[in-house]
Amino acid sequence: MSSQRPEGDDRPPPLPPYRVLDLTEGGINWAGRVLADLGADVVKVEPPGGSPTRRRGPFYGDAPHPERSLFWFAYCANKRGITLDLESPAGRQRFRELAARADLVLESFPPGYLEGLGLGYADLRSANPGVVVTSVTPFGQTGPYAGYKAPDLVAWSMGGMAFVTGDEDRPPVRVGFPQAELHAGAHAAAASLIALWRRGRTGRGQHIDVSVQSAVVWTIMNAAAYPGLQGENVQRSGASTTSETIKRQMHWKCKDGHVASGMAGGIAMGRSTARLVQWMDQEGFATQAMRERDWVTWDVYRLMLEGGPEADEFNAAQDQAEQFFATKDKAELYQRAVAERIILAPCNTVRDIAESPQLEARDYWATIHHPELDATISYPGPYVKLSESPVRIQRPAPLIGQHNDGLWEQAAPHTSEPPSPTAASDDAMPFEGLKVLDLTWVAVGPITMKFLGDHGATVVRVESVTRPDPARSVPPFGGATPGFNRSAFSSKFNTNKLGLGLNLAKPKAREIIERLLREWRPDVIAESFTPKAMRSWGLDYKSVSVYRPDIIYFSTCQQGQTGPHAAFAGYGPQASALSGFAHITGWADRDPAGPYGAYTDFVNPPNAAAAVIAALEFRRRTGKGQHIDLSQYECAVHYLAPAVLDYRVNGRVLGRNGNRDDFYAPHGIFPCRESERFPEGGSWCAIAVTGDEEWRALAGIMGRADWVEDSRFATLEGRKAHEAELEQAIGEWTSSRDSFEVMRSLQEAGVPAGVVQKGSDLSSDPQLAHRGHFRQLNHTECGPMPYEALPFHLSETPGELSSAAPLVGEHNLRILEEFLGMPGSEVGVLLEEGVLETS
Repeated sequence: MSSQRPEGDDRPPPLPPYRVLDLTEGGINWAGRVLADLGADVVKVEPPGGSPTRRRGPFYGDAPHPERSLFWFAYCANKRGITLDLESPAGRQRFRELAARADLVLESFPPGYLEGLGLGYADLRSANPGVVVTSVTPFGQTGPYAGYKAPDLVAWSMGGMAFVTGDEDRPPVRVGFPQAELHAGAHAAAASLIALWRRGRTGRGQHIDVSVQSAVVWTIMNAAAYPGLQGENVQRSGASTTSETIKRQMHWKCKDGHVASGMAGGIAMGRSTARLVQWMDQEGFATQAMRERDWVTWDVYRLMLEGGPEADEFNAAQDQAEQFFATKDKAELYQRAVAERIILAPCNTVRDIAESPQLEARDYWATIHHPELDATISYPGPYVKLSESPVRIQRPAPLIGQHNDGLWEQAAPHTSEPPSPTAASDDAMPFEGLKVLDLTWVAVGPITMKFLGDHGATVVRVESVTRPDPARSVPPFGGATPGFNRSAFSSKFNTNKLGLGLNLAKPKAREIIERLLREWRPDVIAESFTPKAMRSWGLDYKSVSVYRPDIIYFSTCQQGQTGPHAAFAGYGPQASALSGFAHITGWADRDPAGPYGAYTDFVNPPNAAAAVIAALEFRRRTGKGQHIDLSQYECAVHYLAPAVLDYRVNGRVLGRNGNRDDFYAPHGIFPCRESERFPEGGSWCAIAVTGDEEWRALAGIMGRADWVEDSRFATLEGRKAHEAELEQAIGEWTSSRDSFEVMRSLQEAGVPAGVVQKGSDLSSDPQLAHRGHFRQLNHTECGPMPYEALPFHLSETPGELSSAAPLVGEHNLRILEEFLGMPGSEVGVLLEEGVLETS
């Protein structure tokens, strides 16, 4: 079925063969796919005619058919499949029997549906006390919006991501391929493994409530904090970051497409910009001012606020860069960027991804045979690499009812609580007693370790003042005052951690890391340097595993630990460009806008957390540690997997198409009456009609019952053919109405609609308030600062936000005295020598 398992490689997967019943739909199927890839026995439970997800395109050979959906192929590979009619007594009884043998049930029905069938969590738990049930819905199980519909465009809008994406003179836009449910699915996978880890200690299952909206809010990076801290909303500005004084271009046109790069000063981009300017100078494009400027110390953020002659100088440098990039093609720019550590990446198409030499060198692609098609298809491969328990793609997505016979018949029901291998009280946090040494920076690594810290692990975060985390320079800032310790962006990712300040350039600092590994004995070490850094310090996995063979060693960088582009340096915007998201986001007649911010920095963490927990499960069974190699590029490609398959089998290259959808109409974002508070950026409502019944309801609410019989609009095909005319009419109707009024009236009629929320709307959103999404924690320097809870709630052990992000070295004395027994006098000497650092 697959070429993923080399001959003679019998290493087991990281997870035990957890028995999982998967009743999810759409992109939420990614939850079960992650678990299946990690080793669980995931069984899709479909209605007799097949899952509605099978009707999602694109399709193999462009022939719509339930057994040819490339969306289904991508997110249901590695699963088995059965059919059950849950509306019938016999189907419900069969499901109960299977659930009694299951470890986990994944479902995405509307709140209350399974309870109405006698199949809710309480019903299943009575027969199987250890079962975990994970429910994923648009807004959560309870709250004022719990009953609202939210396909991708609506969820993207209600979560705040649409408002900050796109060109300022056009409506906000979504990413050009549905993303919201995939984010929720990844969080569902991570949350499920947290609950199963806790069950392994207590024998008790629990119910998990995942909100798609909350998952989307996590993708908007720093935008939610701006209104409260800076008194303004982040505005969309296309392929640039703008203020009244300067414009920082993020996507640059070149001979054969676009590249993503940021010309800027400061700790995040200054060294890269200096190298770019040196190259430009060699070819006659750098001015004298550009050559003489100290880019590492130039505070571009100050220019955005203050303007002046230096702002004019910066804008002139941008003009020179624009001329320079226009003389190059993507490949030349990228090759030089890799060689000279310039932060620049091509805005890849799905064709570029399929032909990537880096992915080829890392043996990324998985070849899967489809007997029903008599065809072999090359799929995106494992989203993460584990050294001792490889992730493998072993079977294609199931046919309808393919495994109906004999499923789990030999498996004993879970009639009693499973044995507890380690003692833990019922109210203990899942990771209580787990120890983590976190050397990561910026976003992916810190957020991944946050999953552990927010659920009870002791996490020591290692930072430096000499080589600071670039995220500390990103606004907004506490009290609207820039400062090393004041970034809400960095702070958001590092709750529940202890701060240790070390200058790792000094040998004594590295000796402290080694002592922590030997004496404190953390279960997990995490790092996000380029591959050679840890090797040069003698702290790479090969060196550490000699004396800590049981360590879980998590490494993450843009393109993985191996391959010709392993040394590539970049941030989330570069990974987003590499992974194809920049190219597909925006309007067909304009340059790519790309998703707001460092988009893939929020794709990766829940998937990474699932891999780390799976590795811990493997160690719990075998005693073995291992190296986890997370290429942020490889993981992110899975969120465009159906489009990659569409190119592989149909030759189609996905492009930009605004907010339109190939399978739904009308499907767009429409202007509404401007609000008096925070009017900048306009007021908008997303409307996504996914079927004829919803279309009739929309026509009725608009007072256009004549449209129902109008041959132009009566069918999806007709609506697609007259889409521009239809959009204009809907926009005229919404433009005189309040966006919240439009949402409420349409949702009450069963039409998916949602306000395109700004950061200021999110802070007052009643559904997010109901879920406790935003919290205030007391920061050591800034006082009360805004923080965000993760997008899921565990019924018995919900995550906690108990402490704000630490200052650099805030807990030096505590860590070294308690964990290493180091006397205070020695700590003082290390501070004087610059080995220990504080901010």
